[in-house]
Amino acid sequence: MTADIPVLDGHMHLLTAESQREEGGWMPAMSPALADAARRRRERYEREQAVPSALPNDERAYPVYARAEALGIPVLFHFGVTLDYRSDLRYANPLDLHAVARDFPGLPLIVAHAGAGFFRETLFLAYHCANVYVDTSGSGAWMGYLPRPLTLREVLGRVLEVFGPDRVLFGSDSRHAAEGYRHWLLREHREALEALGVPETERRKVLGGNMARLLRLAW
Repeated sequence: MTADIPVLDGHMHLLTAESQREEGGWMPAMSPALADAARRRRERYEREQAVPSALPNDERAYPVYARAEALGIPVLFHFGVTLDYRSDLRYANPLDLHAVARDFPGLPLIVAHAGAGFFRETLFLAYHCANVYVDTSGSGAWMGYLPRPLTLREVLGRVLEVFGPDRVLFGSDSRHAAEGYRHWLLREHREALEALGVPETERRKVLGGNMARLLRLAW
């Protein structure tokens, strides 16, 4: 049974005191302290807009990739749609990662949320780039905005078929203290893997073994 398989969540957000104050600026009925945090966030954003946006393959980031490759540290990217309305979808295509994967073949690169809408492009990367991995984290809201809406079961089936069981990672994208851990997402992943008839050895990889290998953890 999948419920007996240990889980290593490959995609979570650490909630710090500072990030909690900043995100508090987005909430209604703000206290004076939260209003001040929102103001500071807005000012920072306005300053940052003076800096041109960069693609994932911008060579200014290459020293970071080189160091990560030397240390054996995987790098995760959020592509596709996001909750932040200030994002720029012109820079959301996972195919921009192809050059980085080519130039740093020993660097594990993770496409979060299965591309979050750029699903076809994420699958294309599997063909060309053996060092690109995919995680299936998040609520999957993007699945309903495709020309033909997909289910989690269909997404898992395709990424397992195209990437193979060694390059698919489970993640919950849990982040908010009030929400707590997204147990429902873990349950849905377990149920989908069982419904697909994925062998237990492969389910163990997806639910923790693959991420443990990337992080060089005993599992």
